[in-house]
Amino acid sequence: LHESVHKTLFKSAFLNRWVGFLCGVPALISVAGYRAVHLPHHAHTRTPEDPDEMLIEGTPSWLARSGLYLWLIGGGPYYVFLHVPIKGFMITDAKTRREMIVEYALIYAVLAGVIYAAYSAGRMDLFIDLWLIPAIVALVLVNLRGASEHIMCVASDDLTDSRTVTSNRMISFAMNNLNYHVEHHLVPRMPWYNLRRFHAIMLDEYGPAKAHIRKSYVSFLAELIIKGPLGEETWHLDRAADAASSE
Repeated sequence: LHESVHKTLFKSAFLNRWVGFLCGVPALISVAGYRAVHLPHHAHTRTPEDPDEMLIEGTPSWLARSGLYLWLIGGGPYYVFLHVPIKGFMITDAKTRREMIVEYALIYAVLAGVIYAAYSAGRMDLFIDLWLIPAIVALVLVNLRGASEHIMCVASDDLTDSRTVTSNRMISFAMNNLNYHVEHHLVPRMPWYNLRRFHAIMLDEYGPAKAHIRKSYVSFLAELIIKGPLGEETWHLDRAADAASSE
């Protein structure tokens, strides 16, 4: 789904469009809706124009911290069921809105048909084992990755507005290498299978640029929970400091 939005799944625009839609069906995500929020996210990362930016400048620390905890608990369902369909519909054009309406109608018709077929056959266990449980695992990964991609990153340039967490190869495979998120934002149309190699090529550039590179999700999340999302690296504090110095 993600690769199709960046047009790296196939050379054909038609195949990217419709295979992307098919990939979105089990995830309950309209590819048109995802495209509507994801491409502007790349164009305006960590700025007020970023559809995915949930921290508004001047947000009180207690409110930002509460939002972080809520995201860690339910960020995945929020993104799938509220953010993409509602935010996407609000910010996109009329043509994409029509596509979203058609796609969501088809997606939920398929879901209803699958549930009905499983229930009628007395095999709801298959629905639970083959879709519901894997979906929950996927949403946990979305929460984990989503919390690490941009929080406490500085929106000054493409080397500092995202975070890479190298973790291990199993996690990278499960996340389609999107844990290499600095690399993905540097070259959004680079296929997922080259991101790890690109990371190795760019290592000498990251130190001087103060790029956000971490080795472990566990250690980063522990630091994030302790510091809160308005940590030392956040662009919110940088802007506040700039404003204070100008006075």
